[in-house]
Amino acid sequence: MKNIAVFLVTLFSLFVMFAYLRPVIAAIGLAWSEEQPLGDVDHPWRKALISDNSQVIFVAGVNGRLVLSQDRGETWTEPRPAGGDNDDAWNLVAMDGSGQKLLAGLTSNRIFLSTNGGTAWNEIQPAGDNDIEWVSASISKDGQTMVATAETGRVYLSTNGGTSWSETRPAGDSDYNWQTVSIGDNGESIIVAAYGARVYISRNRGSSWTETQPAGDATGTWNIVSMSEDGQTIIAGADTSRLYMSKNGGTSWSEIQPLGDVNSDWRIASLQDNGEKILVGSSGANGRLFISTNGGDSFGEEQPAGALDNEWLAGAISRDGYTFVGGVQNGRLYVGRYLYPNLNNNPVSAPIPTKCVAQKPSSLPELFQIDTTKNSAKMFFTPISNTNTYFISFSTKTSAEEHGALVTLAREGVQNFTVNMLQSNTPYYFKVRGQNGCTPGDWSNILKAKTSSSSIFTKFYLYN
Repeated sequence: MKNIAVFLVTLFSLFVMFAYLRPVIAAIGLAWSEEQPLGDVDHPWRKALISDNSQVIFVAGVNGRLVLSQDRGETWTEPRPAGGDNDDAWNLVAMDGSGQKLLAGLTSNRIFLSTNGGTAWNEIQPAGDNDIEWVSASISKDGQTMVATAETGRVYLSTNGGTSWSETRPAGDSDYNWQTVSIGDNGESIIVAAYGARVYISRNRGSSWTETQPAGDATGTWNIVSMSEDGQTIIAGADTSRLYMSKNGGTSWSEIQPLGDVNSDWRIASLQDNGEKILVGSSGANGRLFISTNGGDSFGEEQPAGALDNEWLAGAISRDGYTFVGGVQNGRLYVGRYLYPNLNNNPVSAPIPTKCVAQKPSSLPELFQIDTTKNSAKMFFTPISNTNTYFISFSTKTSAEEHGALVTLAREGVQNFTVNMLQSNTPYYFKVRGQNGCTPGDWSNILKAKTSSSSIFTKFYLYN
């Protein structure tokens, strides 16, 4: 690929400096809309999930229904894994990164697996041919590692996409009320927590476990745990208690106070894949939703249902950080959407359309070359057939998410874009994705390049 000719004549001036790019990425805002998957009725919403690219939303209602959207909440279907047109005690849902592999579990009954986005379902038996009080489940991003937890029971693990299961024992040979589980590191890291007991972490796909102590050496009424994709940022929330965060994989913890210095019933914790954006929610007398856009350093309250206390039990943020879901027990379901990228600002409400019907970019670009000078980097990547708009993202962090620009380029030929005003002799990480109106595409690979310490021109390639 080193010899690929550059055909692109960019429509975005190459003399644009980074300081000028800041207005391009200014926040348009986070807009919430009430969704009515089952019509204009209240519903016992309990669990919610969003796929990596924000397109698939999967929500469960305890003693109610399952609902599924494949287009970011524009339209909804009602899957029925157990068959029949009945309300069921759906207390467990899980989803892989693509939104194609789904788990749905019934309280005091069975678990069902779909491998085609909810079109067809099969019963699986993690605990054998037994009815179990299923409470929580999680699936790794690649869909291979699955964990299902039971109330007054055990923890069950699959490392082959749900084909076979085995019992894993974080707390030894004892039954516990395993309320919550989360998976990171594409299945390598797993965290589970029990109501009225302790929190445990595995770093080897459940082969061994160690206890971690968010609240110190004390038993907690743990409702929720959530882990970032790299397994380092973890949120743990307890009933009528506090919310805790670790940024080093559970080695140490600190208390965070989105609601202030008060106890609350924390029921929602969900993280963007890199841990930058965090959604947390509580129920009861202080029931509110909060979002952090700076890795938990500060939180702002969101009010999808207005300035009211609510029983927020269902909630999720997509791994790309652009879509949120909040569901109220015996209430309504809300979806919050960033219609354009906002990588570095607090979300604010904005009078913008809340529905997105634009087609997703047909493929992900391949970032294959970066030419650097002392203060600039010129990126080269493959085109996408159904869009000529791209979001460029770069940072000194490995996530490549700190600065960026929305740019319009030529329709044909190899694409290129130059980022200026970089620091000299500094390694940067770059990535790019297509953007079709309000619908983002999938991220490209991340390519690392270092600016030079002098005027020497340097090339960096994905392939050598």
